[in-house]
Amino acid sequence: MRLRWICALAVTGLFLLLTIGIPVWPELLALPLAGPFNLGMAVYAVILVGTPVLAFVYLYLRQRDRSSR
Repeated sequence: MRLRWICALAVTGLFLLLTIGIPVWPELLALPLAGPFNLGMAVYAVILVGTPVLAFVYLYLRQRDRSSR
């Protein structure tokens, strides 16, 4: 139960960082990381890749808990 809330809050926090951060801190999100890849693009990539990964981890743990009963 706690893992589900941590995953949901992490994804929501990253989403809020993008939606609030773009108009408020554009120079922060435009920090270059590697070539044309900046901090805003990195946050977006983590949201795109991390959300399904966290969902599969949650479902795996849930299925493992059910099978051990």
